[in-house]
Amino acid sequence: MPLIKIKNHVLFCFAFCITVSGLTGCSECIVLKFDPGETFWADAYEEGDTIVFALTSDSLKRDTLLIARKIHSIPDGKCNGMVTSYDCEAYFITSSFTHDTSLDTGVYFIQYTKTVESDPPVLRVFNLEYSRGKITDTTVTLTSGYHFKDCFWIPKNSCTHIYPETGFRIKEMVWSKTAGLILYFGERGEKYEIEQNVTKKIRY
Repeated sequence: MPLIKIKNHVLFCFAFCITVSGLTGCSECIVLKFDPGETFWADAYEEGDTIVFALTSDSLKRDTLLIARKIHSIPDGKCNGMVTSYDCEAYFITSSFTHDTSLDTGVYFIQYTKTVESDPPVLRVFNLEYSRGKITDTTVTLTSGYHFKDCFWIPKNSCTHIYPETGFRIKEMVWSKTAGLILYFGERGEKYEIEQNVTKKIRY
């Protein structure tokens, strides 16, 4: 075969490979997994966990968080090249949240996917959705005297989306590396603190 035709043939094959890489397997599938210490956002919860939060101004009022489902997606290196060249580890946690007589069900409480940029998870609590805003390291001492270290303070202005509109709205929340959601404030100043994990028999 003449040299020119060989060159043209090679260029055609290269272009074709790029165009249909998802079908031909020409592109490499890049596997992204969480590093040690990155999964604390999801580690605090297991399916069936029931967590109770108490209103600090009225000990008789409680909110209840039920972890309905926890999915841990582990990459196997099989990408759909027509969509992405990355196969990423991820956690998806759905919950139901009870406040007074209102109940939110089937809500994605946590969506956490490993990315090249090490993006934070998506956290949804009542009307607030956090995904990329600024958070502040803090420590918290509950009314009971229980002390949490290594916490993140997440104010409303750090949340990128209001999701969904509910009767009870919060303006900020605090997340613990060991216990997950531990504290939140309603828009009228109501303060709710974690009281216990009923399933794991942990009182705070």
